[in-house]
Amino acid sequence: MHRWMRSLRWLVCLPVLCWLSACIQVDVRFEIQADGSGQVTETYRVRDDAAWLPPGASPLAAYLNPSRLAERAMNMAPGVAVSGEVLPKEGRLHVAQVTYAVPDFQGLVWRFGQRPMPDSLSYRFELNRQAGQPLRVDVLNDPFVASLGRLTQQDAPAMKKVLEAIEGMSGVEVSVQVVSQGELLKSTGRWQSGPQTTLFNVRANELMTSAGWQDKLRPVGTKPGLPACQEAVDPALSLDCQPRISLWLR
Repeated sequence: MHRWMRSLRWLVCLPVLCWLSACIQVDVRFEIQADGSGQVTETYRVRDDAAWLPPGASPLAAYLNPSRLAERAMNMAPGVAVSGEVLPKEGRLHVAQVTYAVPDFQGLVWRFGQRPMPDSLSYRFELNRQAGQPLRVDVLNDPFVASLGRLTQQDAPAMKKVLEAIEGMSGVEVSVQVVSQGELLKSTGRWQSGPQTTLFNVRANELMTSAGWQDKLRPVGTKPGLPACQEAVDPALSLDCQPRISLWLR
């Protein structure tokens, strides 16, 4: 399979997820303490008008399946514990929150989805500890996202696949952030706001209502990379395409 098609499989599955859930919002927060512990919080918001649901069925059931949650926790890192709960509805949105308690982020690998595939959106964490020094947290970026920072005008087929994938994400919103719980001394994150480092943020419907949104995403001139990796081309899309994002906590 062509590497771009293989890399895009996790994006291609999102329209299916949207159809099943009648559109979905996913917020992921990696909350990291200065000692390297913390938690991963996933919040799911799904509408209540999914036509495939039997009367009275909850659209949140798939996200709170105990066996799947336990499997995901086991695959993230040793000692990770998981809990899930239903939160109060927000208008027509059903809300579920899943919390993974992480004793140590060293080596933790997070993958997108209730049944992650090898090519699912993923982030790996490495911690650098030195006595008397701040903790350095390195986030190893998803290979596909990192590759977007190397796109050129000659990569027309790959760019077409990216645009098609975004178009297929109608109704889907995904946000992934690292949230520093200790004092954040320094960050190489491109999208930094206080203690929050945005790794991935897509609000597909909002992006596609922007005039000329496809042109905003194409590499310009000799400057490689998806523009959304480098500048605020649209508030509905921000990607940090650096292969490694580092934060120093105390």
